[in-house]
Amino acid sequence: MRGFCHEKPALASFLDGLAMSLGYGAVLLIIAVIREPLGFGTLLGYRVMPEGFTPWTIMIMAPGAFFTLGLFVWF
Repeated sequence: MRGFCHEKPALASFLDGLAMSLGYGAVLLIIAVIREPLGFGTLLGYRVMPEGFTPWTIMIMAPGAFFTLGLFVWF
């Protein structure tokens, strides 16, 4: 079984790799933007949640990423 890059020219393979990495990076960024406010109450160091908000500790651990990814895929 041969992959995309074995069957297509170099430019098409490069553009495919670039698009795949940008898409993967975008998903990681979206997951981080959801997890940080829920886990720490901040975004880029600025408080974004109300003062009485109790952080969800699970969101700063590894399972929080899986929960967020599952919700992301579900939507």
